[in-house]
Amino acid sequence: MTADTITLTRTSAANPVLAAHACAIHRLADSETESLAEYILEVGRHLHEARWRAEHKVWVVWIADEFGWNPATAFRFIRSYLAALDAPIYAHNSRGERSVATKA
Repeated sequence: MTADTITLTRTSAANPVLAAHACAIHRLADSETESLAEYILEVGRHLHEARWRAEHKVWVVWIADEFGWNPATAFRFIRSYLAALDAPIYAHNSRGERSVATKA
């Protein structure tokens, strides 16, 4: 998969909200994010938002089909994101600038 071509699963194609989050997560995986923390928190944010916009069964199937993950893996990303909302994570990007993950 390249940054130009993202193939979505049937579950994503049937649900525009899940499709948007899937595209964003795939783009994160294909991009060079500033830090691993930034990647984890952004993936967690997208999974968290998608989780509340789809039925649980649909979300679980989407996680497995789209990313090859089980729900436990997805919840690890989500827990990291939610923890960062309560206690911000500071990280230095490749330019040495300090970035922080906070509530949007």
